[in-house]
Amino acid sequence: MERNKAPERSGAPLVKRLILASVLAVLGVFIFALTLFHLVPSHVYERLISATLREKTGLVIESASFSTVFPFGFELKDARLSDANRRGIARLDSIRADLMLRGILSGLRVDFKGTAGEGAAEGSFRYWLFGSSLDMESRDIDFSYIEALGSAGVKVDGTFDGRLSVKSAGGCPKGFARMEGSGLGDAEFRLRGIPLSFGGIDEAGLSADLRDCTVFLNGLWVEGDKASLRLQGSIKPLTPLASSPVDLTLEIVPHAELLQNNYLLAFIEPYRKSANFYSIPVRGTLGNLLPGL
Repeated sequence: MERNKAPERSGAPLVKRLILASVLAVLGVFIFALTLFHLVPSHVYERLISATLREKTGLVIESASFSTVFPFGFELKDARLSDANRRGIARLDSIRADLMLRGILSGLRVDFKGTAGEGAAEGSFRYWLFGSSLDMESRDIDFSYIEALGSAGVKVDGTFDGRLSVKSAGGCPKGFARMEGSGLGDAEFRLRGIPLSFGGIDEAGLSADLRDCTVFLNGLWVEGDKASLRLQGSIKPLTPLASSPVDLTLEIVPHAELLQNNYLLAFIEPYRKSANFYSIPVRGTLGNLLPGL
């Protein structure tokens, strides 16, 4: 009996050595990759990321500082996303993105977190052989960080919570975006330079769906003491993004106090459809919105 067990005991050290060698090999590869990653100057990564984003989307990302962080990540301070003409879209005080090695054989995954004042945003980007996806949630972000609203003439005092989900698996991507305002104060909309005040805001939000290579804006709305506003329609995304054609309608419902201000309403009188309902077409492109055409 003892002679039969001898081969098992003699083989055990070999198995242990193989396991140890495998662990050391994996550890060695990790240390080598980690060292190589941090040896490359951060500005090289910055140029690579900026060039890739511009090529794929036509958007430009800039920051006050860009650095690598342990283990395989990047951190940007005062980051700003804009279109090809440097018109601001959104900004963050800081954002960190980390490459997740777990499950990397099935695809690339990058988790990110950002801060904007007292608010925060986090999510993940995944890329695999036949597609990609982006999921993001935000909370307590001040509306001022969405610079695209200001470019469109909308100013909202308050914060919002939001969610974005986009998935592409060949063909047109699909997804949705939702946003709901909170801690709301005042709001103002400028039409051709003329300010239209909403007074105190009761509700503000956004709902949009992405399908058939088109963004369907179900509604960007503001409900205020003086007036209600709703923007809806469709946007056909192109590269660069600023050239994307829009087919939108801006609906305005003045309330009692604003109805008495004939001076302001005189500027939108051509678009009045009833006693207190105005419908204004918005055409052009994202980079050159033309209300009233």
